Amino acid sequence: MIKSKTALRLGWHGLVVLFVLFVFVTSAFAASWVANKIGSVVSVWAPSPSNASKPWENGNPAGYAEGDTAAIAIPVTADVADGELLIQVCLDQNASQTGAYAFTDIEPWDTSLTPDPDVFPDDTPVNYADGLWDQATHASIWGHNIDILQVADDDPDDLCGADYIGWRITFQMMNDGDGYIVYGAHIATPGDPLPYGGGVSVVPDGMGARAVNGVFQIRHIINPSNQGADKTVNFQSSALLPPPTAITLMNFGGSSDQAPWITYAVIAGMVLLASAFLVLRRRALQA
Repeated sequence: MIKSKTALRLGWHGLVVLFVLFVFVTSAFAASWVANKIGSVVSVWAPSPSNASKPWENGNPAGYAEGDTAAIAIPVTADVADGELLIQVCLDQNASQTGAYAFTDIEPWDTSLTPDPDVFPDDTPVNYADGLWDQATHASIWGHNIDILQVADDDPDDLCGADYIGWRITFQMMNDGDGYIVYGAHIATPGDPLPYGGGVSVVPDGMGARAVNGVFQIRHIINPSNQGADKTVNFQSSALLPPPTAITLMNFGGSSDQAPWITYAVIAGMVLLASAFLVLRRRALQA
């Protein structure tokens, strides 16, 4: 059967209408960049804060060492009706001016800190039992009063740029009001694995974060069309402590567990010191 021109015209019109509806519906539900819904600053926990009552600072924290994980808190104020929101985290990895590495990966925010952060930057107590946490979606990026919907770790669109590694976070509010996205940034030390090293498997000797020339940073992209609005947290390589010195004890027992041998060595040392003291005392009494 041959269709009339009118029927064909209506068919094409229908396809156009369906396409327009598809574009409208898709754009209506697409995630938008967080932009001005983020707080004025992104905060970093300082192990040795300049003000002991204010451990959260805007940048240049003191007290971290190579190999530690710096705790980061991103404040967001939004409504559930705002739908899905986006933010991109960019860690400075390869400081190309020296070849040193700044950060290697993300980890939970409490990896290195003892005790764990007990307050958010606005002094709200951290309570893991308050029912407002999403710690299940991603191993290292958590939300408080925020649902973490997706984390892409391949830096879509290459927004972070050269020498950075990036994660794009899609999230939405659990309830209207304030929330936090928290994560930890692992500070590079020699021997650390480089999962995003571009062919380099580990941080080379002498090329940890303390070898960076001056400042390295974490950028938080909140609106790609205005990267001047990025929320940046700076670190000073000169403020970093050296990594703890590793002491290796020979284990003659054939076991890979060295902890008992450390105990035995300490006890043996105490016995030797006590024996030497008794010998010297006996000789002094005999003199």
